[in-house]
Amino acid sequence: MLETSDLKRVTINKVMGALKAILNCAVRWGVIKSNPIQTLSKLKCDSQRIRFLSKDEELRLLQQLEHREVEARIARQSHNKWLAERGMAQVSEIKGFHDALYPAIILALSTGLRRRELLSLKKDQIDLQKKFLWQLGKSGKKRHIPINEQACNVLRQWMENNDSQFLS
Repeated sequence: MLETSDLKRVTINKVMGALKAILNCAVRWGVIKSNPIQTLSKLKCDSQRIRFLSKDEELRLLQQLEHREVEARIARQSHNKWLAERGMAQVSEIKGFHDALYPAIILALSTGLRRRELLSLKKDQIDLQKKFLWQLGKSGKKRHIPINEQACNVLRQWMENNDSQFLS
């Protein structure tokens, strides 16, 4: 039989599932009387799959974010040109980031914050001087999370140019 030391539990479960299906088919066709592994249960597996971006994926993501910011500025300039040609009031230039996506992703990459934590993060939970932010944990206790220089710079720029209390 399959050894758990050679294969991962998920792989063993897939092989067992395929064997059960084949043997069930053999029972239906009358080739065998019963499925000898029908009562075998699957091995317990860790259902949580943790995946991190590779350095290449992270680099491509950051390049796309930069490109998105540049495109937003170009679009704003084009729109203002169109408005000016028609004698209409222009929209203010983009200062900082045009939305919260760039800061949120930088913060997620550098801290590992979850989506809910990112979207509920308030400015008063961020201490740029001490380079940390805090979140309330499941037990209600404050959890202090260090932030790196890149995240500090992005957050500083976001907070200087946005009135919103939240990051989102």
